[in-house]
Amino acid sequence: GVSAVQWSGGRLDNNGESLRVETGVYGLGILDFRYEGNWYPATRAGASLEMVNPLAAREAWNEKASWQPCVPSPGGPSAFGVVTPPDTSVGVGEVFAIDAVVCPGPHPAAGVTVAWSTVSGPAGAVFTAPGNGRTYVTFPMAGVYEIRLLATGPGGVQASDTTVVTVSETYAQWAARVMPGLGAADRESTSDPDKDVFCNLVEFALGGNPVRSDAGSLVTVESGSLPLTMTWRRNPYASPAPVIVPEVSSDLQTWASGPGAVDSLLVTSGGGLETWRSVDAGPAGSPQRYLRLKVIQP
Repeated sequence: GVSAVQWSGGRLDNNGESLRVETGVYGLGILDFRYEGNWYPATRAGASLEMVNPLAAREAWNEKASWQPCVPSPGGPSAFGVVTPPDTSVGVGEVFAIDAVVCPGPHPAAGVTVAWSTVSGPAGAVFTAPGNGRTYVTFPMAGVYEIRLLATGPGGVQASDTTVVTVSETYAQWAARVMPGLGAADRESTSDPDKDVFCNLVEFALGGNPVRSDAGSLVTVESGSLPLTMTWRRNPYASPAPVIVPEVSSDLQTWASGPGAVDSLLVTSGGGLETWRSVDAGPAGSPQRYLRLKVIQP
């Protein structure tokens, strides 16, 4: 007989590679074939590439149809499990095609059922075909969602995998959601319907409420602190994201930003908002210093 040989080291190229199996003594070829990395996108998301029928003719090993993405089982038989796509980002209401790998392993494919569900998120994800590995999904609100595919085989055996989806929101979508009763003029990015000195663009960028005054919570300066310190909020799901620039000045005429002028640090993140702290990094002992936050529409 011929002793079985297990892969002992090294890595194969994800972009495709040619492989040759030969005898150890005379170097006689037993099997030559090539796989391509673009055959199945799932193999770039954690799935392995598995021969459908290892007893197929040698020329079949070069053909895409002879291979299938499956759950990794190094050196072993086909395993039962699922592999969902890698974490990704989409927009509110965007129809997202999701294609998971469902590998029945030793079980008959007809005996395996699958179900998509929302593990966490600001709302429930909407699946067009929750009972299929391949489905379309939409997300009704901005935020971070975790969705799961659960496979159940004969005898109740189960396997699952999850994907995290970050969902963003455009200014127009945000304005329609938070200002449904206001006219087009009040929804303009430069308007200030709640008269709190923050225009709608700033409210969008900082996670504010444009129909209720929140002037004291979006940006605050720590009274009596040295160096001068400002705390502000950021909406991480705004798309395209407005550019937020903390600036410092000693005369209200010339403003500076960036390293060496203002140091900014993310303090907390949660509840759909980020909290940042910006500190004057200028020379100590300056008689007058001012901090401001500039928001630029992309």
